[in-house]
Amino acid sequence: MANYDTIAGLSIPVLSADPSAPVQGELWYNTTADKFRGYGLYQVNAAWSAAPSGLNAGRRSCPGAGTVDDGIGFAGYIGGYPRYGGTETYNGSSWSTGPGLPTPLGASITHVGTGSEAAGIGGYYYSGPSGFVSNYNIQWNGSSWSTATALPASRYGLGGVGNGTDDYHVSGGAYANGGYFPQTTSWSWNGSAWSSEPAANWTPGTNAETMYFGTSTSDWFSTVDATTTALFEYNGTSWSTSPATFSTSTSGRSTWGNSDSATSTGGPAGPATTTETWNGSAWATSPATSNSNHVAAVRSNSTSSGTDGWVFGGGPGNGISAGETFVGPVNSVQTLNLDFS
Repeated sequence: MANYDTIAGLSIPVLSADPSAPVQGELWYNTTADKFRGYGLYQVNAAWSAAPSGLNAGRRSCPGAGTVDDGIGFAGYIGGYPRYGGTETYNGSSWSTGPGLPTPLGASITHVGTGSEAAGIGGYYYSGPSGFVSNYNIQWNGSSWSTATALPASRYGLGGVGNGTDDYHVSGGAYANGGYFPQTTSWSWNGSAWSSEPAANWTPGTNAETMYFGTSTSDWFSTVDATTTALFEYNGTSWSTSPATFSTSTSGRSTWGNSDSATSTGGPAGPATTTETWNGSAWATSPATSNSNHVAAVRSNSTSSGTDGWVFGGGPGNGISAGETFVGPVNSVQTLNLDFS
């Protein structure tokens, strides 16, 4: 192999074709293309962008699941009573109307999975203006819904984590029986049955909302209550209070990602456009959303997404349809072929 030695004193290979497996920082001269080439990194700044199209119907308190290019949204508030029980699917650029749900679910439903395999657990269902807390466990296979074994107790506002219908975990939330009762109870689903898990270590507060993110049912984090910035961690055996905290206390968060990289945004108790990203050990403030109405919005929540994701819909009133997509700092360093001439 010949070498070109006169550029900054570096030894640069001269090749007739690009190497099949270059490494970061490698440079070479391609004689066929008559160009200097290399393989390296470039930085994309974290940012929100308006989605090219919104939901087909405005919704709030609507469950959502999926990755940046494969998602689903279902139920939620839409146009008053009865609450909406329909489905929309997302292909990364637009939403399509899907089948109805097998139950009269309305809002505050736990949602886990992807656009092709998801579940909705608990939540409110409605008969006219009256609401009742449910123990439903409904599952999506990419084209239709079915009903699975019900949750051991009725709950709404649960937190949940899982990538499909065979393995997920739920905890927290609340039940309403002549009052409002936030909970710490936890359960796991193995594809056919529910099992009790250790109760969460937080003190139930005034807000039943529980937001989760994590890699699996044995490695995830949770946050509860609008009045705190606390973060709680579950290792598959027990709960502990994480030393990491959010920068802003807020409810109505849309949170997604895994134990190494995640994003949390929105909420009426703090600035509704606030966005924070997680690097595996700490939260950092990121660019804010441009729409302050993404409260209790449809959100991506696949653990494989990392910080990249989306929010659609949310408040005020019976719901909006607009959405935004986010590219976060953890996934912003990308490799590419560099052509210098």
